[in-house]
Amino acid sequence: MATILITGGTGLIGKALGQALLEKGYHVTILTRKIPGMDNNKVSDIPDRASSIQYATWNIEQQTIDPNAITSADYIIHLAGAGVADKRWTKKRKQEIVDSRVNSSKLITESLKTIPNKVRAVI
Repeated sequence: MATILITGGTGLIGKALGQALLEKGYHVTILTRKIPGMDNNKVSDIPDRASSIQYATWNIEQQTIDPNAITSADYIIHLAGAGVADKRWTKKRKQEIVDSRVNSSKLITESLKTIPNKVRAVI
């Protein structure tokens, strides 16, 4: 079955999507800033024992990503970004929302150009 890489997979929608994909038989990797239950931010393919979800790290500010996450993915579902309902939409907050999506998309795009991969689609 295909491997789905989800950014924003620790959020409300991402968690539900990850579980739904697992139930359908897909392999799921969550791309996150910090691996749940880990004290460090190192790259890891350690599965979540409860759900069989794999985790890999990225750092949008530094434009770094676990290359194994890209290499193993068949599809990428990009949900990451600053929460639109987390704070009042001031001019500064609007810019944070836009920047979080633009910079994370840039990292994915550049990674797909430079890391050998078999990604068939990005959603």
